[in-house]
Amino acid sequence: CELLEHLGDEPAVVVGWSLAVQEVLVCAHEVGTEYIRALVLVDHPVLIAPQDALAIADERVKSLQLNREASVRRFVEGILNNPPSEAYVEALTRAALSTPANAAAIMMADLYFLGPTDLRPLLDALDRPVLFVFSSLDWALAAANEIREGWPEVPVKVMDGASHALFVDKPQEFNSVLKEFLASLPK
Repeated sequence: CELLEHLGDEPAVVVGWSLAVQEVLVCAHEVGTEYIRALVLVDHPVLIAPQDALAIADERVKSLQLNREASVRRFVEGILNNPPSEAYVEALTRAALSTPANAAAIMMADLYFLGPTDLRPLLDALDRPVLFVFSSLDWALAAANEIREGWPEVPVKVMDGASHALFVDKPQEFNSVLKEFLASLPK
């Protein structure tokens, strides 16, 4: 939020991926949308049942504490359906491992303990254009359908054959979707 205020002059298109969808929507709600031109929300549901959020946070926090390197490697491999190379997977794993263990655990716990798991009211309150982009994972397809049913005016793009890091799995398609959305925004 502070970066948007700092940039100031021209409202920005804000892109949030995964847990950052939660952060972007909370920011827009708490600070307002004066500095936001539009939002692109990538691969995160607008509703996670509290018991599901707790189970996810519990499993990931324990996993990070008990066998961090194996947990991070599984996570990285799981978010990529079509990695560019094994070297890329290794570099991404090493980068993720550079985050202190407690910070990584707090980020995972944030899903349930600190942040809202029902983002629908925040989405309802938005006064800016929004685009949702989803992977083709089962949970993402269900989330895409929820957006289509609850907010039929909001564009939704599902990228077939992509996992959670869809912009890595299908970079040209992802960039094309963003360009098309940007071109559709009012001047």
